[in-house]
Amino acid sequence: HQSTFDLSDGARVIFGPAGHPLPQLRIGVNSEGNLEALGDFDEPVGPSFWERG
Repeated sequence: HQSTFDLSDGARVIFGPAGHPLPQLRIGVNSEGNLEALGDFDEPVGPSFWERG
């Protein structure tokens, strides 16, 4: 969709039709050196026309 986001500023939209910033998921490295999620998304992820329930 050609939107551009500023990843250094909360992934905010700086150009294009996107209506909100990109979802962000905190990632860390565990004691074995593997990546792991440190939480969950703050809101549902996906197109706004998907049913969310």
